[in-house]
Amino acid sequence: MRRRIAVFFVIMTFLPVALCGQTDEEIEVVAKWSGSNVEDMDGEEVERLCVLMRRPMRLNVSSQAELLECELLSRYQVASLLDYRERNGWVMSFMELAAVDGFGQDFVERIRPFVSLDLPSAEGSSKLDNEILLRTVMKTKDGNLRYSYASRYHIESGKSWSAAVNFSRSLDASRFRPDLIGGHFCWRLRKVPLKLIVGDFNARFGQGLTLWNGMIMSAYESPSSFMRRPSGITASGSLTGKYAYTGLASTAEFGNFVFSAMLSVPGIKQAWDRPDELALMPAINLTYNWRNGQAGITHYSVFAGPGSRPYLPDMKTSADMALCVRGIDVFSELTYDWVARGLSGMTGVVFPVGEKLDMAAALRLSKNEYALALSAGVLSGKWMNTRGTDGSQRRNEVLLSADVTYYPEPKDDARNHSLQMKFRTQWNYIVTEAISVIVRLTERARSWGAMFRTDLRTDLKWSSEYFSSSIRMNFLRCVGTSFMSYAEGGFRRSKVSLYLRQGVFLVDEWDDRIYVYERDVPGAFNVPACYGRGLWTSFVSAWKPARGLNFNIRVAYTAYPFMKERKPGRAELSFQFVSRF
Repeated sequence: MRRRIAVFFVIMTFLPVALCGQTDEEIEVVAKWSGSNVEDMDGEEVERLCVLMRRPMRLNVSSQAELLECELLSRYQVASLLDYRERNGWVMSFMELAAVDGFGQDFVERIRPFVSLDLPSAEGSSKLDNEILLRTVMKTKDGNLRYSYASRYHIESGKSWSAAVNFSRSLDASRFRPDLIGGHFCWRLRKVPLKLIVGDFNARFGQGLTLWNGMIMSAYESPSSFMRRPSGITASGSLTGKYAYTGLASTAEFGNFVFSAMLSVPGIKQAWDRPDELALMPAINLTYNWRNGQAGITHYSVFAGPGSRPYLPDMKTSADMALCVRGIDVFSELTYDWVARGLSGMTGVVFPVGEKLDMAAALRLSKNEYALALSAGVLSGKWMNTRGTDGSQRRNEVLLSADVTYYPEPKDDARNHSLQMKFRTQWNYIVTEAISVIVRLTERARSWGAMFRTDLRTDLKWSSEYFSSSIRMNFLRCVGTSFMSYAEGGFRRSKVSLYLRQGVFLVDEWDDRIYVYERDVPGAFNVPACYGRGLWTSFVSAWKPARGLNFNIRVAYTAYPFMKERKPGRAELSFQFVSRF
């Protein structure tokens, strides 16, 4: 077995040098923006941000509500940008945007892939943008073939209205027909600041204690991840709409006030198979915005009827506030649960310490949980220019974070309470313009189950104009010791790209599993868990024969030659077609 592993490592090390690959650009940009590692991100949020990269937010022509909806800018930044536009006219360059109060060069570089500086004449309000997406996936598991498919049609007319319809079938569905059907119609009135949505929509208010579908962060990776930026009610751009609300929603602006109302029908998409899970969920929110912050109040109720007896399973009211004073963000939310008759809340602060240190702290309180989180981002080293940009890039970057959770109700029968602590540190070092090294160490300690968990990961990346490669090694110690390593390579040009990844993993215990991001077709977020003793190979290719046409394919196979007991391999084939016109 040692000989087979040695041969595999030789192939894995030298093959990417011959066929070098590039890291997934969209995923890397999203990870940089969110301040999280790829494996820790939420799939719905990744999909939303990738769509925003393809349809950037127009900073010069978007209204206050539209700027807040993208969840890129804080309330203070939106107010500052609108004030700058009113006094000085359009923002003509990203260098000028960096000079706007509340932005700065570092922040502008982070949001640059998601925004544009198009002028009103370039908006093209009457132009129709169409997109058709078709995707199919086939996988084998325990010798059985499973398949899924998804399709979506999206049409948009500038900022006036948009519509979408999507069908999908999951891998575990028992019938051929789609098990999820979704879509939306969104209509915006320009003269009267009103927005109406029918179908799937997102509702995100406050700091996520009351209404916030989609991304829910359970750990803090960097100072920028502590404070959430609520977007209110927006149309859902998800391919499946699995986590979106479904029903009617509207938003109206009255000066500095924004009023939102929704009537969702939870369980409507599963009503054919599970009609007893149907419910009715009305909700309202009133938010007041001013230059330095915002304050709001939210209330929702859920009316359900198991059998013939309707009841009220959930009802909450919350008040939230976010304030920015001289670069210091202070935010909080307090929620009262009318059914459980309990309070929960959170408060936090994000503040800079000089030019090279950002710090954040947050405190969360609930009936069953007391959590304190701290984070720091330390930036050090020299600066160097990067080719092809007008900015600069740090040579060293250190991120530190820690969070502590106290559970008044124990996780086991041996103690009166439970305690968990997590510590994370990450060091990013840019050796040259082409070579970079990333080292990440995560430590978890808790008073129940497997008490300690240590995760050490190193990445070595090389890139050039058309070629690049990366090698990762991951060691994890919990119940036992596990190991995972891969090397990736490929080639990328404007119309064709090829990627090849080969890896090996030795994981004997489920508690020692290692998660790794797998390159997939665009829009699909794939983070499988490595478990068992095996090796895998994946090949991803993209072809753009003409403007607006994209063909993507992924082929992967995982074998388990090192298992003591025979285990069948797993194969996967994914195909996607996208047409934009």
